[in-house]
Order: sequence, then structure tokens, then C-alpha cells
Amino acid sequence: MSDSLTRRIADADAVCDEMLEPAETMLLRLRTRAALRRVWPDIAGMKAIAATVDHAPLPKGWGVGPFGAAWQILEAQTPALRRFRVRPSQLPGEIPLLRAALAEARDAAGIQGAARIDVAGKGA
Repeated sequence: MSDSLTRRIADADAVCDEMLEPAETMLLRLRTRAALRRVWPDIAGMKAIAATVDHAPLPKGWGVGPFGAAWQILEAQTPALRRFRVRPSQLPGEIPLLRAALAEARDAAGIQGAARIDVAGKGA
């Protein structure tokens, strides 16, 4: 925590926490991982999904072993799926994208109106 504060004092636009990433990248990663998980371990299905992401071929030996380990390999070897951090100055541009994605997810789940997702566990 002190390292983060020190960086922020030295550079107000230093990269944010590693859990924050651009909305488009996060959504691509989320959707790709979910799609691959649904067809795991069907190699033909996984190849078809991977080909839609940055025209990425599946890494050699992919599909053997646990899904999480395989996902980490694909993520590391596919530029479009790599994580990268955002800066505070970029966050205002990310918020509308995330709101749109949340609205889409609510519609898909059949959640009506402005129903809230309780991320803090304290009630909506």
C-alpha cells in the first residue's frame, strides 16, 4: 500500500491497481474465457473460439490438464487477451463502456429496471 501511495504522490496519473483494466479488454477476456470454458475440452470448439480472438491459434498442448492453467497459457500468448493496467486519466472513458456492459448483462439475465448488484454484501 505504501508503494502505491508513494507512486501516486510522485505521479498522479500512475497506473491503477492491477485489477483495473480497460473495459473492452476485460470484456473480451471474460467472454472468451466463458466461451472456452463451455466447450472445454473439445479441441475443435476451442480452436473455433480462439480463432475469433486476434486470430490466435491454440498454443501447442493446449487443452490438456486443468482449464485454469490452460487459460493462463492462452492469455500470455495472445496479445488481445493480455492484461494491462489503466491510468486514472483513462477511467472516465471506461465508465460508459462498463455501464453499457452491465446493462447488457442485466438484460440477458432478465433483471428489470435499475436493480443493483450488491458487490459489498450490504444490501442494495
